Amino acid sequence: MRLMKLTCVFFCLTGAAFAGGRPGGWALNLTFGDDPGSGNYRAAIGKSADTWNLVKTGTRTINRLRVASGTTDDVLLEVSENDGGWGVDNRSGIFHGYIYHNCQCVDLQLTLKYVPAGLYEVLVYAHGDRPEQNAAIDVSSAGTTYTGRRTLNDGSWDFRQTEWREGNQYVRYVIEVADDKPIVITSKRDGSSYSMFNAVQLRRLNVRKRGG
Repeated sequence: MRLMKLTCVFFCLTGAAFAGGRPGGWALNLTFGDDPGSGNYRAAIGKSADTWNLVKTGTRTINRLRVASGTTDDVLLEVSENDGGWGVDNRSGIFHGYIYHNCQCVDLQLTLKYVPAGLYEVLVYAHGDRPEQNAAIDVSSAGTTYTGRRTLNDGSWDFRQTEWREGNQYVRYVIEVADDKPIVITSKRDGSSYSMFNAVQLRRLNVRKRGG
């Protein structure tokens, strides 16, 4: 009984004190091109009242992003060159706006630095406003690349549906993030010559002791 109690205390404390006081439910939300405004942040995971970070067209760097709880964190966002913004008709909220590059010759890329270590659920929303304008998504961290998933490209307009469905408007990966190792997310041209980002969500699924 004493061993069980000590084990519980250890994990509870490491979870609460992980990464300099960051709570175990650490989450981050990014929306691109267009800010739907407070109360309109409905997404596949999280709560509608969660805090989101707007990444405007042309943005290259944002320092100290806000996490879902509303507090400011040390996370740094870097975005590859982008100069176009558009919207998905008949859709509002975090999926409506997206960024792209007008040259139609590059794959957009995001880099997130100083994300606390742990196991993460990563959702990447990436679709333009035509059935063929989907994206293949790669996520890399700590020398591992997670690949093979793409948004909808079946000739239909189902990507405009208001019901979230994995493999339709977004893809999902579960990745391991190590201390001081950035996360790199690439939206690759797939059905067309466009690469885009509508939104990105990160949610930590567990915590572990720093350096462990």
